[in-house]
Amino acid sequence: MTPELKIEKMNLEEGFSVIEAGAGAGKTFNLVRIVKRISEMPSKEGDGKKRDISKVLLVTFTNAAAMEMRQRMRELLEKE
Repeated sequence: MTPELKIEKMNLEEGFSVIEAGAGAGKTFNLVRIVKRISEMPSKEGDGKKRDISKVLLVTFTNAAAMEMRQRMRELLEKE
C-alpha cells in the first residue's frame, strides 16, 4: 500500500493550511518546500523585500520528526 499525502487546496496568502498523511508519505519534504516557497514571495508591504518566515509554525507529533524538519529547513535556507 502506498502512503497518501492529502494537501487541501492551499492559498498561501490566506492563513493556515492542514496537511494530513500517514508515515512515509512526504509531509516533511512538502512542508519544507512550502515554507521555502513562502519565503520567496514578495512581502505584503510592497517594499521589494521577501516574506518574513520567522513567524511560520510547523507542528508535528514526534520529537524525531521535529528534529528532521528543523534540519531540513536549515539545509534548505542555507542554500540561499
